[in-house]
Amino acid sequence: MGFSIPLCIPLLLLISDVGSDTFTEIPQTTTTELLTTTTEAISNPSTDPCDNYSILDEPWRATNSPNYWWGLHCDQYTSWNGWYRLLHQGNSVRMPDSCVSENMCGTHAPLWLNGPHPRLEDGVVSRQVCGSWNGACCFFNSSPIQVKACPGDYYVYEFVRPSSCSLAYCADVGNETTTEIPQTTTTETLPTTTEAISNPSTDPCDNYSILDEPWRATNSPNYWWGVHCDQYTSWNGWYRLLHQGNSVRMPDSCVSENMCGTHAPLWLNGPHPRLEDGVVSRQVCGSWNGACCFFNSSPIQVKACPGDYYVYEFVRPSSCSLAYCADVGNETTTEIPQTTTTETLPTTTDVGSITPSEITTTQPPTTTTETPTTTAPLNTSTGPFYPFGVGDIENGRVDDGSSPAISLLQHFIFFGTTYAHLYVSQCLSVYLSICINILTSNLKIC
Repeated sequence: MGFSIPLCIPLLLLISDVGSDTFTEIPQTTTTELLTTTTEAISNPSTDPCDNYSILDEPWRATNSPNYWWGLHCDQYTSWNGWYRLLHQGNSVRMPDSCVSENMCGTHAPLWLNGPHPRLEDGVVSRQVCGSWNGACCFFNSSPIQVKACPGDYYVYEFVRPSSCSLAYCADVGNETTTEIPQTTTTETLPTTTEAISNPSTDPCDNYSILDEPWRATNSPNYWWGVHCDQYTSWNGWYRLLHQGNSVRMPDSCVSENMCGTHAPLWLNGPHPRLEDGVVSRQVCGSWNGACCFFNSSPIQVKACPGDYYVYEFVRPSSCSLAYCADVGNETTTEIPQTTTTETLPTTTDVGSITPSEITTTQPPTTTTETPTTTAPLNTSTGPFYPFGVGDIENGRVDDGSSPAISLLQHFIFFGTTYAHLYVSQCLSVYLSICINILTSNLKIC
């Protein structure tokens, strides 16, 4: 005999934001070089990628680096531009050209070169790229890339955005070679002229780089993106902060710990300058252990610019894991000039997360599982159910016994925002348990 019992058990999903699909493209460098007056033509510098490349040395790319050490990364959100040389701990490495186990190289599906590396005499060649996943070495066929062998026993790669997430390029640490890195690898093409080139403006308001990583937002907890640390970034020059294409500034009041995609968020301990103040120095604090200024990081230079934005001369923080914040409560919609951004080469974009001795964290597990998971410790701070915007209802994940983050193989868009993880509440577990018990009793209720 069948009968039905009404069940009304709420199913709560806590969804983790992986950021907007819109990214600000960094304009090309506009800096020119002051030349002396001469009647001789300036020779065109080499355009060989072996002489013109950027350094890529994030430690999480190593083939022996599981994704629970550094957090989950995806190269689809990187604005690739030109050629890159891989380094690991200062030594030259190359992409692996054989299968890499899934969940390594700080990502879900590690990208490796499906073909041999070229010889010097081969010049520039094209190679297919595979991503290991679901037990298959080439589950993902990512976009092909260009590769070239260089004198000095190293390679350069013209990386492109992978086909999906979470995929990232690997660095094969089993093939390290100790080589001296040239000090003048990046060259700038100068026009042939018989006249002196005027000195460009040295005003930082006209010469800055864009910093627009979504994890820097003051409303971004570190369990969304993994833990980042700016001590491993090679800061060079001035930076302007953007969030979803809009100008933002550093927060100049206390930020809660574990926000801005890091452990100890860095905020400006002092007011922003006015236009007439010019360049000023400001102290930087890092929030941790219940104290707004637990870390006194190195001071930075700040300047207010016409157009209601600021530029900052960032420096490496005093320790890890500390990272500079972007105050999304102060967004201003402004047009970004097309000729103000300078490109810093070579660059390091690493966002590692080595925890200082003052910070106690859980040691990484010794084994991996087939199902990709994030191992950031359960955060008891509040987090949004559905991030509709400012003033949304917030609730801690521990309030309903939510599961650890469950990574999704296929991302989805919800109200214009892309998501890659979800959390299952205890309510679902109770519901399933009731259904199983009833089914095993041959009662057709679920």
